[in-house]
Amino acid sequence: MNCHCFISIIIYLLVGIGKEIIATEILCIEKYRKRIGKRSVGVLTYLLMASSKVDESYEDDDFEDDEESYGDDDFEEEEENDDVKPSSDKADIQASSHVENVDNSSRELVEEKAENDGGREGGTPWEVADMDDVDIGERIGGGGFAIVYEGYWKGRHVALKTLFDPRVDEKLKKEFMDELHVMSSLNHPNVVELFAANVKPPKMLFIMELCDRSLYQLLHLTAEKLEVETLVQMAKDFAAGMAYLHRQKPAIIHRDIKSPNLLLTIDLRIKLCDFGLVTTRITTAGTPSYMAPELLKNKPFSKEVDVYAFGIVLWEMFAREVPWNAMDPHEIRDRVVRGERPEIPRFDVPETVRALVQSSWAQDPRDRKPFEEIYSVLNEWKAPISHVRESADGFGDSLEDLLRK
Repeated sequence: MNCHCFISIIIYLLVGIGKEIIATEILCIEKYRKRIGKRSVGVLTYLLMASSKVDESYEDDDFEDDEESYGDDDFEEEEENDDVKPSSDKADIQASSHVENVDNSSRELVEEKAENDGGREGGTPWEVADMDDVDIGERIGGGGFAIVYEGYWKGRHVALKTLFDPRVDEKLKKEFMDELHVMSSLNHPNVVELFAANVKPPKMLFIMELCDRSLYQLLHLTAEKLEVETLVQMAKDFAAGMAYLHRQKPAIIHRDIKSPNLLLTIDLRIKLCDFGLVTTRITTAGTPSYMAPELLKNKPFSKEVDVYAFGIVLWEMFAREVPWNAMDPHEIRDRVVRGERPEIPRFDVPETVRALVQSSWAQDPRDRKPFEEIYSVLNEWKAPISHVRESADGFGDSLEDLLRK
């Protein structure tokens, strides 16, 4: 056997091994061929073949830059006198993360529960999933470390958040277990319900309540008319779910509030989902369009960052526009840090809602109302009574009646 032949055999074996390792990444690139172009697909595939490890990020099909992290190197340094004022609730401020991070003992507790009864006291009872009971359907979303499919579990139509990756390492497993720990502790009508989970690699998944669509899809991908009363009810659901999270001990700071993470039932009731950033140590992780100034500046923050995001989403609901649409992260960051906000529509926005938007996205976290108060304000709002009636019975003050007089 000559030298050239020997080298050819070695290369053949290495490529054969590599095919199994990178199959998932190449499929992912091919899936986005239309979005990034054939030339880019070729370049990405080439680079992928040359690398033994690729960091992946699965994005929602309906929008780009779904979940990003911006470090200190991405922005210019702030001047010392431009710091965000600290929150009045100093116990909530976290310098390097938010809330209490889930520690190893907590994750071990979740795994132990999964091995035993799958439940957690005070939270949602859940089962350990048998993969033989799971049928996976079409992809319906995704972000961060997982992809979401619709499917069936024991004959029930459900959502499946999956982490089917042959290279599951401790970091990915930790993210998965942290989110499971949070979800298993929650039980509220405005939070997506957890039914079951499989915590053993390589087929790790959550089995959750399947909703009709996201708030993002309703607002921006349809032309459905939404009455003010409907929007206010949705905002009440939103505030109720957030008030529940912030009442927990310690408070759960969602950190990734945005319209794609607010799911809707068939009757337009809101459900909170995606708790993947609850335990992150990266202050600047998130979606810039919904991030409070203190997050964009990589400063200490508190649960008031969720209130800021609520204000942005409330504006989005009444404006029917994507916040800071088509702006790059640096421009968004600069505008928000300067105190700029989107313009609130002049019409069809009740004064109560207008005031809540303005207080919720206040520059100073101490000026943002807590969710309990926000819910109370929305609950007290009453739709104005119209003075113009239809004149089916020949009375009222419609134009036809006025002309008769």
